[in-house]
Amino acid sequence: MDNLDYAIGLVQSSTLEELINSEAIVAKYFADGIALESAPSTGNCPVDYPVLLPGNEHVLPRKLDLWNRFQLAHGFMPTMLRLLVSLGIVGGTIYSGIVGFNI
Repeated sequence: MDNLDYAIGLVQSSTLEELINSEAIVAKYFADGIALESAPSTGNCPVDYPVLLPGNEHVLPRKLDLWNRFQLAHGFMPTMLRLLVSLGIVGGTIYSGIVGFNI
């Protein structure tokens, strides 16, 4: 939570600094009697954007290859292989932590 607190603190500090600078600019313009320039326009969505025409959409494959089945854990064997790989990674990490701790 300290990292999150630090990041939010940075945002708060920079926002406060920007607010203080803006107040100083407004006070200067008010004291000099000069009219402020207009604020920048807000952002907006484009009126028109390109879309795919009907028939040109991405076609999903009907049959997955072995690598995609493994990644999606689609089926019994790919699920078991994925479980074994993850257990190997976690087990190896725990084992190396125990061996490194005893040295």
